[in-house]
Amino acid sequence: MNESIGMVKPLQAERAGGLRIAAVLGDTRGVESLVRTQFTGQIAQGHEVVVLDNAASIPIAKPYDVIHCHGGDPGGLAAMARRAGLAGRLVISLYGIAPFEVDLRACMDAADAVLVSDALAERRLDEAGFEATPRSVHRSGLRVASHRFNPPCLAAPQPTRLLGSGPVFEAAAALLCERGCAVELERTTPRIVGDPAASLDSSAVVVLPSSPALMLQAMARGCPIVADQREDRELVVHGRTGLQVDAESPGAVADAVQTLITDADFAITVSRAARQLVERHHDIGLLNTRLIALYRRLLTTPNQQATLAAA
Repeated sequence: MNESIGMVKPLQAERAGGLRIAAVLGDTRGVESLVRTQFTGQIAQGHEVVVLDNAASIPIAKPYDVIHCHGGDPGGLAAMARRAGLAGRLVISLYGIAPFEVDLRACMDAADAVLVSDALAERRLDEAGFEATPRSVHRSGLRVASHRFNPPCLAAPQPTRLLGSGPVFEAAAALLCERGCAVELERTTPRIVGDPAASLDSSAVVVLPSSPALMLQAMARGCPIVADQREDRELVVHGRTGLQVDAESPGAVADAVQTLITDADFAITVSRAARQLVERHHDIGLLNTRLIALYRRLLTTPNQQATLAAA
């Protein structure tokens, strides 16, 4: 117990029958708010959760049932957890991380369970040669009930406000103005990404969203999305829950935005479908129930492959 992992932040005293969970956070690449929401939900289910920020230094003395590593170098976090004397089943999440950016072999060797956020990440693992490695999909989530469905009124005479950032966003907006579309721009900033509610309430279309949190909140609130076709196609299904485009083409982005702002019926249809998808697959209460079930299977099933197959 000579090595330390981070700053211990006890969030809730243990309750009878609950699990003791250590959440180890590295660089979570914009998904820290989702991760903390996840563990706050687990507290509500009667489990003790301690968040270990990999920044400070303090001894760890408690045994844990589950150590769940997120972000940065999750394999390194897991190895550090073991060296620090943290006993328990090790779970690694690759949320917000392209598999080629981390030491996958270290992750796979260290973990009792590897979680990925979507089928695209699974395919990337297959392409990297880990098709036989046990893992499970566990999506990002939010408290859907706390987000009022309020799709924008695109038929109003005032300029349409677009939320986005980057040179392609700026160039697409310039093309829209050349076509006679009255648009106003709100640029995404780290503050907006961290807490996008106010910006989403005043925006009509989200263009090339830069984080999972921003995308999920936009869908929950009814703000239609123009997304990068290389990104999560489980969230934005082209023509059903939003529009997918070549994110390097200002013309393609402008065409998609113009479709949404000139066809109000289509925009409201995809907004409703997006809200329904988030309700069915990304509500944090449902996701936490599934994750706790996976934790419990890990504690009772020695065979990793069978454990993840049941998830």
